[in-house]
Amino acid sequence: MNRVMRTLGGVPVRRDGNHGMVASLTEEFARADRLALAIPAAGTRGYTDHWKSGFYRLAIAADVPIVCVFVDYKTRTLGYGPVMTPTGDVEADLDVFRAFYADKQGKFADNKSDIRFRDV
Repeated sequence: MNRVMRTLGGVPVRRDGNHGMVASLTEEFARADRLALAIPAAGTRGYTDHWKSGFYRLAIAADVPIVCVFVDYKTRTLGYGPVMTPTGDVEADLDVFRAFYADKQGKFADNKSDIRFRDV
């Protein structure tokens, strides 16, 4: 998968701490005419009790929308939902995600985390 992602223009991310990815990706958005960024949801590698907030902070800093996408293993469907521009009202914005993902189930349902950020 690593080779496929790099061929498609993927950028490796160190997940073990703060390495300035939000600032770096904000600059990439400013330079690019078109840029799409895919960030997997929490629980794709193991259980966490919250979502990481980098995607949200990035969307605000780069002034770009967030497109909710899903793979629902229970119904064997995939698709996308609302395109939302974060308002900065974190709880209200998280409510949009909570409503959209309420009936979606990932491959490892036990890894589903609460839709909240650790620092909120």
